[in-house]
Amino acid sequence: MKKYKLKKKHKIIFAIVLVLVAVRLAMPYFIVKYVNKAMANNIAPYKGSIYDVDLSLLRGAYRICDMKVDMVDEHGKKPFFMLPALTCRWNGQRFSMAALLVKLS
Repeated sequence: MKKYKLKKKHKIIFAIVLVLVAVRLAMPYFIVKYVNKAMANNIAPYKGSIYDVDLSLLRGAYRICDMKVDMVDEHGKKPFFMLPALTCRWNGQRFSMAALLVKLS
């Protein structure tokens, strides 16, 4: 049996593809972590969080799942609104956003 050996350029291409796949798989985790940190610290009387982010790089879209925003005052935490799904899409020159089932308190 003949042993197959990869050429150097094939190894480099394979390594680049492997790194890109790893980055793509890790992106939602880091996006959720970043957005939750920003929503917890940067919107003064409100505290917010999201549960998940779904990315579709080929369509140029993303979806935010289970977004919660609470109003915090001296009496405690009160729910402000909950958004089960928010879909955002970049379509050439236009940016469209569709919010599904907004529940305002």
